Amino acid sequence: IWFPHSLDFRGRCYPFMPHLNYHGDDVRRSLFQFANGKPLGEKGLDWLKIHLINLTGFAKRSSNKERLHLANTLMSDIMDSADNPLKGGKWWQTSDEPFQTLAACIEVTAAMRSKDPAQFVSYFPTHQDGSCNGLQESLVSDLHLPASVYLARCTFKALEEMFSSARSIQNWFTLIAQGLAKDCKMPTQWVMPMGIPVIQPYMKEASDKKLTTSYTIEELMKLKVDSRKQRNGFPPNYIHSIDASHMMLTSLEMNRAGLTFASVHDCYWTHANDVDLMNKLCRKQFVALHSQPLLETLSSDFLNYIKKYQREHPKLDKKHEASVQNLKELVSSVPEKGTFDLNKVLESEYFFS
Repeated sequence: IWFPHSLDFRGRCYPFMPHLNYHGDDVRRSLFQFANGKPLGEKGLDWLKIHLINLTGFAKRSSNKERLHLANTLMSDIMDSADNPLKGGKWWQTSDEPFQTLAACIEVTAAMRSKDPAQFVSYFPTHQDGSCNGLQESLVSDLHLPASVYLARCTFKALEEMFSSARSIQNWFTLIAQGLAKDCKMPTQWVMPMGIPVIQPYMKEASDKKLTTSYTIEELMKLKVDSRKQRNGFPPNYIHSIDASHMMLTSLEMNRAGLTFASVHDCYWTHANDVDLMNKLCRKQFVALHSQPLLETLSSDFLNYIKKYQREHPKLDKKHEASVQNLKELVSSVPEKGTFDLNKVLESEYFFS
């Protein structure tokens, strides 16, 4: 079966079917396999084991090597779960994602008992998570040392530090959205790197009544801007649009390589034997994406929006004109870039794992 998808206003992809799709809960995700299978090859079984441990949540701060070791240590529990899911030790039920874990237990057990695990044909979707996507995706090249430490040296402490370093960028986003709403009476809007326009739909009727009907873009732009939602929504929504761009770029690269690919935002699936290549391709596309002048482009677009507002409203009072001018200066003050070499992402174990 195929899953037609739609995009939300930030460019995130969702299957149309509301009840049975691989974006669903643990039970529903556990039911899906790829239509075509592939032999596990040299490292596929190891990736299946790591995938299984990732599902449990038992080793969130461990390396892939440590997760693989844990899987081998727990092999008797894994096989017991596969053979006797309801009457055995029920180890799978202690997992964060129990039904997906049970499915993985069954797949690993079948591969382990095959004559040659490398030749075992697996249909099982094996996933990798973007471990710090979100603020990792918040233009890591524009942050300073902490993010660089996390991505290059793979330390978990640095992830916490990165959130602190990202606040300056977040404040820049927030103040711009607030100024656009207050001074220019317009919603925050930008264009994704994939060329998809984004308009934050946080509007309200002039009488402050709640919106109860659907609006065209033209009708939406005539409504009153909800400045609070515009302000609070811009930082995460922009990050989601960059995250969505990275997913689309990775999916195109996977398709060109003839690989199977599925995703739930920053969680990517492929055949177990193709995980290493998927990791390589998603890192390649991340570097390509963030090598672009994303914030500079955003700044330029906002300046054009503000100038258009000024042309359409040539007779602003002095106070209003001063506010708009201050907004233009803010937009022009793009946060300073750090010195992190983006190519180090290619070496980071925890970037996707």
